[in-house]
Amino acid sequence: MPSKKLTRIDLEPARGLSVVFVFGFHLLGVAIGMQNLPWDGLTRNLHFDLGWSLLPFTPFTLGWHGVAVFFAISGYCIQLSWLQGNRSWISFGKRRFYRLFPTYLVWLLIFTLLAWLLPNIFTFKSDITQFVTHALLIHNWSGWTLWGINPSFWSIAVEIQLYALLPALVWMAHRFSWGKALAVTAVIEVLLRFPWQWIVGVDAGTYLPEVNVLGVTLAYWFSWSMGAWVASRQYAGAPQPLAKLPLLLAVLSVLVCWYIKPLSGYSFMAASFATCVWITKKLNNAEKTAEQPSLGTKRSQNPLYGVLSVIGVCSYSLYLLHQPLMVAFNTLFIRDLGIHTAVKMLIHMGVLLPVLSLIAYCSYQVIEKPTAMWGRKP
Repeated sequence: MPSKKLTRIDLEPARGLSVVFVFGFHLLGVAIGMQNLPWDGLTRNLHFDLGWSLLPFTPFTLGWHGVAVFFAISGYCIQLSWLQGNRSWISFGKRRFYRLFPTYLVWLLIFTLLAWLLPNIFTFKSDITQFVTHALLIHNWSGWTLWGINPSFWSIAVEIQLYALLPALVWMAHRFSWGKALAVTAVIEVLLRFPWQWIVGVDAGTYLPEVNVLGVTLAYWFSWSMGAWVASRQYAGAPQPLAKLPLLLAVLSVLVCWYIKPLSGYSFMAASFATCVWITKKLNNAEKTAEQPSLGTKRSQNPLYGVLSVIGVCSYSLYLLHQPLMVAFNTLFIRDLGIHTAVKMLIHMGVLLPVLSLIAYCSYQVIEKPTAMWGRKP
C-alpha cells in the first residue's frame, strides 16, 4: 500500500498538446512532402527551403516527440494502475485489452475497408497480410508491414508490446533494484539507437533488410520505463530525483539531439526524459498545493487549457484516425487548389483538426469509454 494518499495530476492537456503536434508533424508530410527540417552537414537548417512563410509551422517538425510524451505518460499511468490494482497480471491484461484494442480494431476495419473501396484516396498498403499482422499487433516486426493501412498504427503495436514487457520490468526492479532495471533498459535502447553507420559504415538494415529500428519495441523500453519508475516512487512515497532538474535544461537536451545529426536518434529518449521531469515537478507542485487547503486544487480556467484537456480525453481516438483522413481530405479538397502552402496548412489546422477532434470525441464516447468500462468488470 502507498505510504500516503496519492496525489492526482491532470495529464490530459499534455496528451492533447502532444496529439496536436503529432497531427502537425504528419501534416507537414502531406502538405509539403517533408516532416523534418533538412540537414545541412551535421546540423539542420532552421527553415524550410520553400520559404520563410512556413516559419510559424517549423515547431511541428518536433511533432515526432509527441509520441515520446505519450510513451512516458503511458509508462507512468500503467505502472500506477498496476500498483493500485489487485496485482493480477490476468486482470491487468484484461483491462488494458478492453481499454485499447476494441477502438483500435474498429478503426483498423474502417481503414482497411476504405483502402479496398477507395484505393486512389486511401493510398496506404492494405491486403490480407497487412490486416492480419495489424490485427495481431505484430506489424511493427517487419518494414514491409510497418507503414501499412495507417502508418500511425506502428506505435500502438509497440505500446502493447511494452505492456507485455511490464512483468519483466517489475521482476527486475524487485529482484535487483529500479536503478539496475533502468540501467538494463537504457543500455538496450542506447545500443539500438546508436548511429552505427557513423562508426562502422553500416546499419542494421544491411543485414536485416526487412527491419526498421523505428518498429523495434526494445528501442523504446527505457523511454517507457522511466515513466513507470516515476510512478513507483510516487506510490512508495519516495522523493522524486528528477524534480530537482531544471525543466528547461531537459527540453534543451531534446533540441540539441534533434539539431545534431549523430545525436538525432536519441531525441526520443530525451523527450521522454523531459516528460518525466515535467511529471515529477507537477507531482511536487500538486502535493504542495494539497497541503494548503485555502488554495485547493482548482483546475486552470485558461480556455486553451480547457480545449487541450478535451482533446486529451479523446487523444487516443484522434491519434488512431487522423492520418488517413488527413491524406483523404488533402487529396479531395486541398491538394489541387492554387493557393499558398502556408494557407493549405492553416486550412488543415483550422478546419480539419476541429472536425477530426469531434469525430474522435464521438469515438471516445461510443467505443473507447464503454469498452474500457467492460474491462473493469470482475
